[in-house]
Amino acid sequence: MFAAIFRFLNSIEPTAQFTQEIENDGVLAFLDVKPTRENTGCLHYTVYRKPTHTDRYLNFRSDHPPQHKKAVIKTLQCRAKLLSSNETNYQDEMERSQLALKNNGHPPALTARSQISTNTKKMIKKQSSVVLPYYRGLSSGQ
Repeated sequence: MFAAIFRFLNSIEPTAQFTQEIENDGVLAFLDVKPTRENTGCLHYTVYRKPTHTDRYLNFRSDHPPQHKKAVIKTLQCRAKLLSSNETNYQDEMERSQLALKNNGHPPALTARSQISTNTKKMIKKQSSVVLPYYRGLSSGQ
């Protein structure tokens, strides 16, 4: 059944090909998230990286503006907070991020000072927005 659907979808546009992922040992990577299904049926999730990921980020000694360098730190820390379902996963991800940043020349004092607060996850969710397309005569309410 699925094979026929994939063949049909993939025959429509050769430059846009669909694939299928199969769960392996309770893990099924989806975008940047790695959900893991426990034996109890509970789901835990953390950051997912492809096996070829190199942990290369903007080097601190590069000639980029300081805001870009700080954004790399903040992005990795926010990603760890938002994509970790429990404290253990969060701490593991933060350790990996700190090591990656250190290997990319970021001073440990700067990365430690930039650590996000525990309320950031709630704040980010509150800042969600929806963008609606404009259609003349339909969206304007006339």
